[in-house]
Amino acid sequence: MRAFSPVYKAAFFSLTALCFTMFAHEAAGKNQHAPQFLGPTPPNNDTLVVPVGQNLSFQVLGKDVDIKQTKGNPQPGDSVTLTSTLLPGLSAMTPALPLTKHMSNGGSTIGSMFSWTPLLADTGLHSVTYTLTDNSSGLLNASRTIFIFVMDTTNSPADSCNLALSALVTDVICDSGMINLTILNSVDTPFTIMWSTGDTTEDLFNLPVGTYTVTVTDTNNCTVTDSFTVDSLDGSITVNPSSIIINGQPTLFTSFGPQSATLSIDVDSNSGYVINWFADTVLIDSTSPTVIVSPDSTTTYVVTISDTINQCFVTDTVTIVVDTTTMIGCGSHKVYICHKGKTICIDTNAISAHLAHGCSLGACDSTSPKMSPLMQGNMLHVYPNPNTGDFMVAVPEEVTTTAQLTLMDLTGKVIISQSAQGGQFLNLHLDNAIKGIYMLQIVDGKEVYRSKVFIQQH
Repeated sequence: MRAFSPVYKAAFFSLTALCFTMFAHEAAGKNQHAPQFLGPTPPNNDTLVVPVGQNLSFQVLGKDVDIKQTKGNPQPGDSVTLTSTLLPGLSAMTPALPLTKHMSNGGSTIGSMFSWTPLLADTGLHSVTYTLTDNSSGLLNASRTIFIFVMDTTNSPADSCNLALSALVTDVICDSGMINLTILNSVDTPFTIMWSTGDTTEDLFNLPVGTYTVTVTDTNNCTVTDSFTVDSLDGSITVNPSSIIINGQPTLFTSFGPQSATLSIDVDSNSGYVINWFADTVLIDSTSPTVIVSPDSTTTYVVTISDTINQCFVTDTVTIVVDTTTMIGCGSHKVYICHKGKTICIDTNAISAHLAHGCSLGACDSTSPKMSPLMQGNMLHVYPNPNTGDFMVAVPEEVTTTAQLTLMDLTGKVIISQSAQGGQFLNLHLDNAIKGIYMLQIVDGKEVYRSKVFIQQH
């Protein structure tokens, strides 16, 4: 990760605007976005303080970011569900949770109001976690935890000196860190606040990396001292599931169907920073710290995290290799692997663990036909390709025996099976051909020749 000097700032922000204008419309379809909490909702990990017997109310509000991509015409059934866990006793959410809202019927936000008047028995720290789930994707959600500290004000302050501090810390890009301080266990205002920087305000802004110490004293002379550390922002990309990382390189094997990867960065969506994701040069998301991608070919993904106030940013990249040729599929999300000389079929989630123990992708040569990637020359020539179900296959001259030709769909279902001899030109026909990608192979002993066949509708 590296921060860019002012020399590159203007060029970057001009490029960002240009990319957004030219390519934003290409974001829809392959990339999904997590729902978002909106401003009225208290910040994540924020601490709210309420005395015993007083009412605390706040709104929880969210939206489905994907609605934006449909330009006001959300798809039927696109809905978001708001749920909560660990609600304090006698507290209420209005309307009640769980709450599901179909975004095609009445706007693109969902919300509920929290209300609670704590009793003496509720004294202490409580936490409530809210979750927004995008039901259309079934994969993405956003969570926010809010802490509530209930103070016992029935005791005399002279009998209780239990001042405590908590803080929400925003890490820095370019001297832009922030410490949002919360003072607990005292209503004896005003407080005297002294930071190690000499500041006397409750919150600090525009901070460089470092540790900051604060001492707070209330009118009863109760004092507490604490320190908080502002780190350099870690904007590095994490790829999940980890099983697709083969020899240190994220790799998707698509010969047995489309595959997806989740890319994420450790940045709070409420940090105030602008997050942009690019696939090569195409802007694919400008809202979320997490995206799901399904590339058709090897693609480099770039994330930029920008401090628009101070005009600086950090960036990271990751390249996802798409292998369309290695025929290792043995079922839906399953692959062949050579384990101690024996071919086994495993779930893709177990790939990394097997490779770490010396296994290799693909079947073992001694127990099944050789798995030959097209890049090694064992490529069948199909014409025309794409086609509408009628096409010709040139059988390689190298096929010296009567070989077996098989055409399968991506689920492994055999559509055509017949013999083939070297030098033949075979005319194949699919009755009622369904649009999609099919896998054609000819097996000649331990040699395998392959090609994808792309069927288009008439």
